[in-house]
Amino acid sequence: MRGNYETDPKKFNLDLRCPGCGHLVRAIPETQAVYDISVHSDQMAHLVARCPRKHCDVLFVRYDRLNDCVDRVFPFPENRAETLHSAIPAAIREDVAEARRCWFGGSNKGVVVLSRRAMQSIALDKGASGDKLADQIASLFRAGQITKSLHDAAHEVRFFGNFGAHPRDDGLDAISDSDAKAVMGIVEQLLTDLYVRPHETQQLTAKRKGPGV
Repeated sequence: MRGNYETDPKKFNLDLRCPGCGHLVRAIPETQAVYDISVHSDQMAHLVARCPRKHCDVLFVRYDRLNDCVDRVFPFPENRAETLHSAIPAAIREDVAEARRCWFGGSNKGVVVLSRRAMQSIALDKGASGDKLADQIASLFRAGQITKSLHDAAHEVRFFGNFGAHPRDDGLDAISDSDAKAVMGIVEQLLTDLYVRPHETQQLTAKRKGPGV
């Protein structure tokens, strides 16, 4: 039987990323929490909330009472390739946007497979040598385009992308939410380091030096 769980959402940790404006916010609850009726699980509570920023629509929140955090937020953000930084090549933006859509749809294997695809597209775009992604990652590191930390992280993207794409008998193809989120985060860090930050630095340098310099 379901226990007598907290229904006052003011006592919940409603920190989330608003799908409307994209900001990290503490949502304002509009209703009390309602728990699943299922006899199998009463871990998730559900409530309606609102972003504190203006012009955002109401949100439907699924709350994980055991871990005291927001589990999912609906509606899902649009996650179109056009919303990613224009310095990133269009084909890579498409893969990353699709990986994000997989994440919000709960398709963790799709997240890691598309993240691996984006990782290889990044390597090829940056002129990495080798036929295999492992060799291409090593090539980026030798060329000084990525740090040792990102080199190691990129290999984890490769490993988990393989786990998601190919059936295994060791349980490693069971990709968790935290696995998928970490893999996607590594790819986004690579995009920042290899495309976004150099582009923005170049713009600042040009502005500082002025025209004709």
